[in-house]
Amino acid sequence: MRYFTFLLVLLIIIPFFDSEAYTIGDGDWTYKPEPMGEDLLINPNCSDSGCGSPADQINAIWMAAKAWSDYGNAGFEFSYGGLTATARPANDDKNIIYFSQSASGSTISAAYTWITYDMVTECDLVFYDSLWLFNAKGRAEHYEYDVWSLAANELGHVLVLGASEYDEATMYSNFRPGEMFKRTLHWDDIAGIQAIYGERIPFSIVMEPAEDASYARIFDGAGGELDFTVRVYNNSDTLGHFQATIDLIKPNGQVFGPLFHRDDVSINGGDSIVFNSTQLIPPGVPPNEYLYRARIRDANFPYDDYDISNFHVWITDSGQGSIVSMPKWQSPRVTFNSSSSGNLNSDRNSQSSAIISYPNPFNDHTKIIVELDESAKADVRIFNLLGEEVECLIENRILPAGDHFLSWHAKNPRGDSYPTGMYFLKVTLDGKVFTQRLMLLK
Repeated sequence: MRYFTFLLVLLIIIPFFDSEAYTIGDGDWTYKPEPMGEDLLINPNCSDSGCGSPADQINAIWMAAKAWSDYGNAGFEFSYGGLTATARPANDDKNIIYFSQSASGSTISAAYTWITYDMVTECDLVFYDSLWLFNAKGRAEHYEYDVWSLAANELGHVLVLGASEYDEATMYSNFRPGEMFKRTLHWDDIAGIQAIYGERIPFSIVMEPAEDASYARIFDGAGGELDFTVRVYNNSDTLGHFQATIDLIKPNGQVFGPLFHRDDVSINGGDSIVFNSTQLIPPGVPPNEYLYRARIRDANFPYDDYDISNFHVWITDSGQGSIVSMPKWQSPRVTFNSSSSGNLNSDRNSQSSAIISYPNPFNDHTKIIVELDESAKADVRIFNLLGEEVECLIENRILPAGDHFLSWHAKNPRGDSYPTGMYFLKVTLDGKVFTQRLMLLK
C-alpha cells in the first residue's frame, strides 16, 4: 500500500491580510489514543534583549501552550518535553520550537506540519529572529512581537486551526507589534478547537501563578513563597467526584510529593472550585528547572487522570545535592472559593492537620508524615485492596502538636514482602478519617 506525506507550512507574514472565518485545516491529531496530546521541545535561543533569559522564553512559550491545553478545554493536551538544541525544521518525530537567525522573506513565524493520510504526525514552530524583534518578558514594546501571543497563534495552527474572522481572536490572521491580547483565547478559538477534538468531560483544571505570568518564576538559593491559583471545573451536567494532587516534577522526570492531596472532592454539574494557594519553597533546592503540577483523577480505581495543569519554576544559585526533605516543602496554605454545591473532603482539616506520604509509588518503604497544629488522638493503619488490615503503625494514641514521622516497609511480621499493588493508608484524628492510596512497586 502506498501512502504520501506532505508538509503544510502556515505563516504569519507582512503585509497583513483579511480572513473570512475560522477554518479547520487538512488532517488532525484525532487518530491518537485517548488522552490525545503531544510533547513540545523548546530551544530558548532568542538573542533579542526583550526575550530575557532562557527561562523567560520557555515561560512565554509554555504559557501559550497552556492557553490551548487549559482554557481551550478540549480533548487535547500539550505536554512539556524538555529542552532541545535543534534549530531547524525536520521530519524527525519531534515537535520543536526555536528561534532562527535566518530570514524567510517577510515571515515572522511559521508552523511546519507533516501530514500523512490526514493524520498530523509532527509539527515544528519557528520564530524568524533575523528581521524582527521579539519580547518574552513582561510587556512587548510597540516595535516588538510578543512571543506568548505569537506562540499561541502558531500552536493553534499546530492543532490544525485556520484563521478566525474576529480580530480579537488569537487565530485572527493579522498580527501587529506590541499586540498582547491574543495571549487569551477568544470564544471563537475555543469553539474551533472543540469542534476538532471535542470538549473535555467531565472535569478540567487550570493552575497558574497568581501574579503576572509574563515573568518566569525564578528563585535563588534562599527559597521563598510561590502564590498560585487552581481552578477546577465540572463540565458535565451531573455531580462528580475526583481526587486532587499537587506535586513537583524534578528535572529527571521523577515526582516529588504529593505536596498537597485531597482524596475526594465533589462538584455539581456546571460548577467550579477555586484554590488560592501559597507554596513555601525551602532554601537549598538544587538549581534547575522544575514543573509544579496539579492533577485531578478519578476517585475510584484505576484512578485515571481527568486533567493536568502545570507551570515552570526555576531555582538558581542554590546548594548542590538532593532536593531536600519533604517536610521542608510545607503543604500549600490553601483557601477555597466554591459554588454552593461544591464539597471538599480533605487531607487537611480546618488547616489543623496534614497527611503526607513519600515516595509514592515506592518499591522498598514509604515515609508517612502526620502534621498536627494541635494535639489529637491518632490511629494509623494500612489496608490492602480486600480491606484487610496489614499493619497498624499507631493505635489510638494522643499525639502532641508537631510533625510525626512514620515508615512502612511493606513486610508482614515474618519479614516477607507484600505483593505489588495498591494499598490504603487510613489515618484517624479525633474521630475524623483520612485516606490515601499507596502504590507498592517491585
